[in-house]
Amino acid sequence: LAYFLAVLSDERTFAKRTAIVFLMSNRKRYDRKVLLDAITAADSDDYYISMAVAWALSFFYIDDKSTEEYFDKVSEATKKRTKQKIKDSRRC
Repeated sequence: LAYFLAVLSDERTFAKRTAIVFLMSNRKRYDRKVLLDAITAADSDDYYISMAVAWALSFFYIDDKSTEEYFDKVSEATKKRTKQKIKDSRRC
């Protein structure tokens, strides 16, 4: 976990994206608040980062609706993508 949290500060787009996807994939193994704080802090104007953050937030939201409070911690573009991913999901 510590390694991937550190990778979130990497400037390389796909390194950061990989860390976000790892955190999303392991969301049930680690503290939810720690993961959500790290993921939302990693949000960026970069399309691939924004999309990874939206994807992660949508998975957290599907697991627990209270994740919606984190939507205000990301950019408007990421928030819009998150809501669209939730809407498109067949698990909600």
